[in-house]
Formats: sequence, C-alpha cells, structure tokens
Amino acid sequence: MLRGIAPALLALCWLALRGIPDASAMWAELSDAELVERSPLIVAGTIVGTTRLGLPAGAGALTVGVIRVDAVYKGSPDGEVVLIALPTPRPGVWSSGEITYRPGQDGLWFLRPRGQGTAGLYLADHPQRFVERARMDATLERLRPLLPGAR
Repeated sequence: MLRGIAPALLALCWLALRGIPDASAMWAELSDAELVERSPLIVAGTIVGTTRLGLPAGAGALTVGVIRVDAVYKGSPDGEVVLIALPTPRPGVWSSGEITYRPGQDGLWFLRPRGQGTAGLYLADHPQRFVERARMDATLERLRPLLPGAR
C-alpha cells in the first residue's frame, strides 16, 4: 500500500515546492498573425446585454451576448450588433480557466463563427480574443500591418 502512496506524495511535494502552474497555461498563446488569421470578424464594441435562449429537444440553453459595434477592423457584421455565444451560467464550481464576459465589457473583439447551423453567432473563446478598451489602441497599432486594408 505504501508503494502506491509514495509517488502521489512525491508529486504533491514537488507541486508544493514548485508552485501550482498558472491557469493561463491552459491556453496556447496565439501569435498576432494567428489571432488575426483565425478571426474572420474583428470589431470594437461593448456588450450591451445578454439573453438566454432555449434549444430544441433537451439540448439545454444558450446564453448570447449582444455587442454594439463601434468600429470594424476585419470582416463585415450583419448589422450594428454582433451576437456571441457565452458560457451558460450554471450552479456549482467554475473552472478558473473558463472565460466569462458581462454587460459593459468594452474593447476589441477577435471573433470566430460558432459553427454549422449558427450563422451570425460568434465565439470569443480564447483569452486573446478580447482586449480591453484601455489597451486597444496599442494592440491595433501593433496589428495594423496584419489587418486588411491597413496602411
């Protein structure tokens, strides 16, 4: 029995001495080129609200955020707002690696389509897919050569 416990104790001691890894390590960092390339729609805007939609036949619910678009840097949204799928609030413990957004968040959004059958619904499912307004100008300056029509 001690043989089975010893490796576990050794691993715990190693983690205690080294420190628990940062949760941000769960996400592979994207280069600027990858981020722009993998984001068919890049806009500046603010989440002005959310709503919860029921899905058919026991598929649960989908929480959708509404981003009011102030500027478009890549792609063409269908209108003055963009819809993004948000993690659906659920009771219990949340993982520290889960990405959450809330009304009032304002900045630069690097969006990708949610998938088949969900035209007009986007995802911001990586920590780099949202840049707060305070850091937006510096980010845009850095990315300008990668953006379509940049000068």
